[in-house]
This record gives sequence, structure tokens and C-alpha cells, in this order.
Amino acid sequence: MGASLFGGRWNQKGTSVIYTADSRALCALEVLANADELANDYVATPIETSDQIAVTLISIPDLPREWNLNPPIDTTRQIGVAIPTPPDRPATTASATRLDRQRQSVPA
Repeated sequence: MGASLFGGRWNQKGTSVIYTADSRALCALEVLANADELANDYVATPIETSDQIAVTLISIPDLPREWNLNPPIDTTRQIGVAIPTPPDRPATTASATRLDRQRQSVPA
């Protein structure tokens, strides 16, 4: 809900997405990288997906040099919104902003 209200690194305001990560620790790190503290109302919800689901990968070398600036640049929002989400490819994965070897997913 928050991503559609305020926009995020990979979506513009008004575009619904769910930001996920491979671990609770990575979720917390991504929040803390953009806020002073974790709010008391954050909730971790496990999501299981099949390894058979095709995922669109956003490759760091294909991104503009300043892709991980805070606040996010409009270019990354345009990239995220422009990725088609056909039923057979419901998720997009991108490198986590602070840890390039970790992944966060942005399913539509």
C-alpha cells in the first residue's frame, strides 16, 4: 500500500507493487536505509513462490550510474513501471540498494 501512496525506487506514485526481499534482515536494512527507524507497525509476511516462476531480472550494468541514490531518481521508477508483467512472469527482481549481491523482488 505504501509504495502506491508514495512511490518507491521501482514504481511511481499510484502504481501498486509489493516490495519483498530474501530475508527479514534485508527488508529491515532497506527500510532503515531510507528511514531513521523501523516503525512499530511493520509486519513481516512470508511469501512462498515456486522455483518454476519466471522472473524478470534488472541487471545493474543496464541501470544508470545513479540508480541507487536517495531519494530515488525518476529513471528507476520509469524502468520499474515499464517492465511488462504478463501472467507467466509475475515478478521482477533487482539488486538491493545497499547490498549489490542481495536481491529484492518487486512483484506486480
